[in-house]
Amino acid sequence: MNLKILNKLKAPTGEITWSAPSNLALVKYWGKDNRNNPINPSLSFSLKKSTATTRLKWKAGTGSVSFFLDKQLKPSFYPKIEQFIKRLKKNGLTILKEIDLEIYSNNTFPHSTGIASSASGFSSLSLAILSMFQSKEDDHFWKLASYIASLGSGSAARSTYPGYVSWNGGAAKKVKTSSLFSDLQDAILIVDSSPKENSSSYGHELMKQHPFKKTRIAWASHNFLKLKKILQGTDFYSFAKLVEQEALILHALMMTSSPPLIYMKPNSLKVINIIRKLMNDCPITYTLDAGANIHLLYPKTFDIDSVIRSLKGLLVKIIYDEVGNGPQLLR
Repeated sequence: MNLKILNKLKAPTGEITWSAPSNLALVKYWGKDNRNNPINPSLSFSLKKSTATTRLKWKAGTGSVSFFLDKQLKPSFYPKIEQFIKRLKKNGLTILKEIDLEIYSNNTFPHSTGIASSASGFSSLSLAILSMFQSKEDDHFWKLASYIASLGSGSAARSTYPGYVSWNGGAAKKVKTSSLFSDLQDAILIVDSSPKENSSSYGHELMKQHPFKKTRIAWASHNFLKLKKILQGTDFYSFAKLVEQEALILHALMMTSSPPLIYMKPNSLKVINIIRKLMNDCPITYTLDAGANIHLLYPKTFDIDSVIRSLKGLLVKIIYDEVGNGPQLLR
């Protein structure tokens, strides 16, 4: 998608703030090509409370960028931001060479722990950047925002939309669901709040030479189509088994990479074993992204308290979340 159609600022200086959600992939993508596109389709839902808020200030300049996370200057994040800006310029947004940017971001959840902080961060930043040029929030605006976000983080393409979203490169697309799944609840079970040792980007690179790459692409495509059908009905059991399988396949791919990646912690496995024993009697399931923490999924009508009590002593904290309504323009 060519971004040359932008390149005209609404104002020479300004400031804008967007909030965007993290999202949770149910059918995972793992591995990208050199254009930041995924090797297989994915399907996720945007969360409601787990968000990033990004305030963007711009003025005429020489293309400098500064990034602050939780009010602290974060040079360690610069390589990702610089790569993102480089991709925007390559795709036609050359005016960024003449603009200085100040980016202030904060999360409602711990970053780099497997709760897709890059998705919410790059999504909110992308919306802010697009809003430097456009004000009308029509379908084209959201499609552009999703595409721009994908240049920063693949999963960020899905965070520009509410509810359930599919992504297979470029802009993401909305997915229709029944009320059972549109009201899905997510108890994020934090077993370890420390940043993970290896980034997801590193893991994606390892998939390029993975011995199970072709098999994974085929199976993910199969599960993608299957889940789209399940989401239109009321069969929670089929949903639960597919989502569990996708989570375990993801971590199996990580552990069979070269070198192997092990994101789970001892308490991750203990929590999973307890949940699996309860799945036969309770409408619950679970998934994990590239991290140690577990997302416990259940219908809105189900009382989760007894399940949570069975996990006592294994968790650092719990973040109660649900399917959300997408990004918000704050000012």
